[in-house]
Amino acid sequence: MFTIQPRFYFDSEGLDGSFLGLSFDNYTYNFEIPGIVKNTTMGFTDTYQIGSIKSENEKISDFMVHFGYQNVYDRLTLEWSTAIGIRNVTGTKYAAGYSDYTSRVLIEGTGTYKQNLLNFNIGLKVGYHF
Repeated sequence: MFTIQPRFYFDSEGLDGSFLGLSFDNYTYNFEIPGIVKNTTMGFTDTYQIGSIKSENEKISDFMVHFGYQNVYDRLTLEWSTAIGIRNVTGTKYAAGYSDYTSRVLIEGTGTYKQNLLNFNIGLKVGYHF
């Protein structure tokens, strides 16, 4: 995970008061799943997920505009914020299925996907500082 959020504070020169921020967040998730193996026992064909390990991944990138307010106390910091932006999601997943229901020929491989979404965020942060 990687995130960066520069902010502009309206009410003060420090980290106290209302702010407007731009953020870029980048997340990468890696997964593993066993592949499908056909097994025929006494004339019946069943499938089990006991094959070799298949790698999957998903990458999420957020571009957001934040508006919020932060109060800094002696040992405590409170912040609330709302945000709106664009989320870009790309991924690769293992896929398996039958080419034809009657012939029961197993086809496996990877499937990729990509989509852009409108993203909303509401946040509340509580921090303790020394």
